[in-house]
Amino acid sequence: MGPLGFGERLLWIGFVGPDRRMIKTLTQMPIGRAPDRAVLSDLLAGMMMIAQESAPGSTLALLLTRPGCDGISAEDRRWSDVIAHIAREQNVSLEALFRANDQSLLPL
Repeated sequence: MGPLGFGERLLWIGFVGPDRRMIKTLTQMPIGRAPDRAVLSDLLAGMMMIAQESAPGSTLALLLTRPGCDGISAEDRRWSDVIAHIAREQNVSLEALFRANDQSLLPL
């Protein structure tokens, strides 16, 4: 991914194969300060379908990136909560969700 330092908010989506190895392809999606449930619902469902069709037993790995040097923010927690809730509703298999900013990479 490269050194820390981000000029915009992005949601990175990767696939973890059934062998527990990260598939090299990562997709980035620009995001706002607040999660859009409808967009995230469609996105997670579509990504999970692609993962299962290409390698049954795969899961999704997500990373939120944004500018800043603070700790985990209320916005980060809101994103994490909404993503986790949608994943549970849709039976989407997620790995741990992380947040990276200009200073640190932390699990949510």
